[in-house]
Amino acid sequence: MVKTACFLAEATTFGGEEATLRRERRDREEFVDDKVSTGGKFRTQIPAKMEPEGAREALERAGVKFHEGKPAANILFDWVVLPPDWKKVPTSHPWLTMLVDNHGRERARLFYKAADRNAMLIYQPRYGLLESDFGLEVLKGEGLISIAVADGCAVLDDGELVYCTEALRASGKKERFRIHRELVKTAKTWLDANYPNWEDPFAYWED
Repeated sequence: MVKTACFLAEATTFGGEEATLRRERRDREEFVDDKVSTGGKFRTQIPAKMEPEGAREALERAGVKFHEGKPAANILFDWVVLPPDWKKVPTSHPWLTMLVDNHGRERARLFYKAADRNAMLIYQPRYGLLESDFGLEVLKGEGLISIAVADGCAVLDDGELVYCTEALRASGKKERFRIHRELVKTAKTWLDANYPNWEDPFAYWED
C-alpha cells in the first residue's frame, strides 16, 4: 500500500515513465541490501531460476551455501550465504545486478524486475569481451576504438590487461562499425587461441 501511494505521488510529479524507473531502482536497492543475520553469517537472496543448467551446482562448488525454504511470501528467490567478500553489486540498469566474487570478478548476472514478478540468474563465463552498458567497445580518446578481453568482467588481471587490441581511429558511423567488428574478431581470435573454452560459463573458474 505504501509503495502504491509513493508510486502514484511520483507519477503525478514526474510522469509515469520516470515514476516506474524510480520504483524499479528502489526495488533493486532492496534486493541488493537484503542481508539477514543468521548464525553469525549474513544470508541474502538470489534468483531461484538459473541459467544455464548446472549454474546452481557451479555456485555451490564456489562456496555458495543454499538454505532450505524460500524467503517469506516470495517464490522468486532462494536464501544463500555467500562466500567471504562475495557481494551483489548494482549496475546503472535498474533490472541488473552483478554477483561478484572475492577477486572482483563477475560470477553471475542477476536480473530482477519486480513489476513483472520476474527474476533470473545467468552464470557468466570467466573470460570474455569487456562490455559497457551499450556495447563491446572501449574508447581511448576521441574517435579511438579498442576491444579488451576481461577476466570475470574485470579489465585488470593481476594489475595488467588480460589482452587488448590496438586502438584504431574511426570517423563516421559506417567506418566505426567496420573497425569495431574487425577488432571484436581479433579479440575473439585471441581468446580462441588462449582459452579455447572461453564461451563455456563453467570453464577456467577453478584454475
